[in-house]
Parts: sequence; C-alpha cells; structure tokens
Amino acid sequence: MTAWRSIRNEIEEMDATFVLAISGGVDSMVLLDFFTRTDANFVVAHFNHNLQPINVEMQKHVIDYCIKNNIEHYVGQGVSIKLNSKLNHTSIEAEARKQRYDFLEAVAKSVSNGRQAVIVTGHHQDDQVETVMLNLFRGVGLQSVFMEKNNGRQYRPFLDIPKSELLECARKRGLAWIDDPTNAENDAERNWLRNEIIPQIMERRNISKTIPLSIEKYLKS
Repeated sequence: MTAWRSIRNEIEEMDATFVLAISGGVDSMVLLDFFTRTDANFVVAHFNHNLQPINVEMQKHVIDYCIKNNIEHYVGQGVSIKLNSKLNHTSIEAEARKQRYDFLEAVAKSVSNGRQAVIVTGHHQDDQVETVMLNLFRGVGLQSVFMEKNNGRQYRPFLDIPKSELLECARKRGLAWIDDPTNAENDAERNWLRNEIIPQIMERRNISKTIPLSIEKYLKS
C-alpha cells in the first residue's frame, strides 16, 4: 500500500469533521486537493495575517478555489500582529501563530455539531526536521521536541512525506499555489535554519532521514 493510500484510509476511518488550515501555499493546496478526493467531511479555514500585500492575493486564491469547488470555507483576519508582539514582548511569528490557531480553534468549535472536530495542517517531513532542530536549540525537553502526527485535536497527515514529494504531487495534479516571499528571508529563526543551517548539515549528514528514523524508534520504545 502506498503512503498516499494509507493516509486516505486513515482519514476516512476517522469519525470527525476536519478543519483544513489552508494558506494558499503548495503544502496546503496539496492537502486541500487530497481531501477533495476522499469521503471525509471537511471545511476550509484560511487566516489572513495582514502583514504584507501578498496576504490579500493568497486569501483570494483560497476563496476562489473554494467557491469554484463548492467547499464551505471560513476566513480570519490578523489584528495588529506587529503591535501586539511588541506589547507582549514576543516575536511577530509567535503572535501570528497564536492568532491563527485561536481562529482555527474557533472554527473547529463552530462546526463540531456534537462530533469531534480536528484541525488539519499540511506539515510535512521537512517541517518535522526543522521543528526538531529548533526545539533542540531552544532547550525543549526531548519528549516534546517533535510534532505529533495526531494528538486528537490536530492532525498532520503528511508528516512522513518529504516536501519534494508534495511538490511533485502538486505539479502532476496541475495545482496552482502562491509562494510566500518571506520564506526566503532569514530574519525568522525557522527560515534561517531552513535556508542556511540545514543545507550545510545535509552536506555531511542526511538528517532528513536520520531525524524521522530517530523519532520512529522513540515512539516504538
């Protein structure tokens, strides 16, 4: 059985309403396309961070796709993210993430109708590697250093699939997506890690394989 078939079976066996967090980027558009080919009950939730002009374009892209395919969708708006990050003495990324997940939780609550509502994100294997590295840098306990695939409230079906495979799927399916230009900027710690540090490590050690393998061994222990 292929990984994609296994994920589809996993989704269809879950008795839940799925709230798909769709940004308009390639990972989330593959996620959305994938769910349209399942029998799952799902809605789309898009959060506009209102941090840069392209956010408007990404919002329109997601809404247009949902309207074209008759998909129930919800849109949230970031409010004073930069100001709040200063007031709360946190990073812009952390404040944006908080507002986004507050919105996703609210959508999940509104669509649950007495059944389980699960937030679904397009996190993939490369994201997992970055998360492990970041958490190790930050001194996070080993039991919390990696992302869980399914903790009952949040589901990451693509967590074992590399980014390259998602890109290949998107091209084969003829999907359109919008790249966030800030991903190329190294101000954010995750971007710096992705663009600078991990490529250097990969020249000596293929951590895209060894880190997931270590997680698998930990979970089985």
